[in-house]
Amino acid sequence: MEWVSYHDKKRYGITLPLPSNLETLLAQRYRVKVGNEWRIVRRKKIGIGMAPGGYVEVYLRNVNVTPDILLARGIAPEITDDAYPYDYPLAHEYKESWEAFDKEFGEAYRQYPIPTGMAWAPIMDGYRAAQPKTDTEPVN
Repeated sequence: MEWVSYHDKKRYGITLPLPSNLETLLAQRYRVKVGNEWRIVRRKKIGIGMAPGGYVEVYLRNVNVTPDILLARGIAPEITDDAYPYDYPLAHEYKESWEAFDKEFGEAYRQYPIPTGMAWAPIMDGYRAAQPKTDTEPVN
């Protein structure tokens, strides 16, 4: 995957290996209570999270089945314009968008600095740990 970070003003790219048991994880069904009724559901959506400093993680999710399952994480290297065949340098390609982003959010970022890189890993692990555990009843 590849993305442009408006915060860092950089392009990142990474290939992450997914676990060999992904098919099993996707097929696992759970009996969960949704509102007043019981349903049998699966985690069938793959989520991707990207953060400043090139941090990226891929997780398996379903809003009714928690916590999310972390599939892979890593730090993506910056992709430079020299190594990538673009007609315009990154700063030229995103100049107007970055200026609008900085105008709207720049002060908040200066006032409340955000973590970068692998500093996000314990934050996201804490987020998953705080999710209510609803996957207590696996169904074969």
